[in-house]
Amino acid sequence: LVRFDGYDFTEFQHVSGDPKSISHSAVLTLHEDRDGIIWVGTLNGGLNRYDPQKGEFQSYRHAPDRSDSLSNDIVGAILEDRDGAFWIGTDNGLSRLDRKSGKFTRHPLATDRPGGSNHIHDLCQDRDGVLWIATFGGGLIRMDRRTGRYSHYRSDPADPTSLSNDFLYRVYEDSEGILWICGEAGLSRFDRRSGTF
Repeated sequence: LVRFDGYDFTEFQHVSGDPKSISHSAVLTLHEDRDGIIWVGTLNGGLNRYDPQKGEFQSYRHAPDRSDSLSNDIVGAILEDRDGAFWIGTDNGLSRLDRKSGKFTRHPLATDRPGGSNHIHDLCQDRDGVLWIATFGGGLIRMDRRTGRYSHYRSDPADPTSLSNDFLYRVYEDSEGILWICGEAGLSRFDRRSGTF
């Protein structure tokens, strides 16, 4: 992780034995929250909270014996939704962080068929408050936060209106409310009215 203040670069590396250093040097994603705190998703180091005022990191890790810990230490996506909820996409599903308690609630993705994947690459909240989850191998997942229900969109070679590929990198809603999904097979545009791509 490198910070540039307009004049100088500062590099942050994991320092073994220092709990206030970043937990892993390989960074996958960054997010600045409403309070100016920097959140860092790492490869095998979990989630890190960096307070620019203190210059210290606090890490959140997966603990196999604790159901209120992060669901996995590979963190590929971070989303702070409009209500202030903090969603973390990991290599083993979705977690929601309660920033006051430091505890997580896990949200299994309930893959829709064998071969589905809980490996999350991106998260997006649309204008209706729906959470969209781009997975690597499990296609696109729609999560209605009000009902807790999931809808899965997968690639089907026999259906030309299905998702082009299940290995996704990003999901994005444009200014007109159109969802764009990019993955290993290119870019897809989602028509929400018909449910087709």
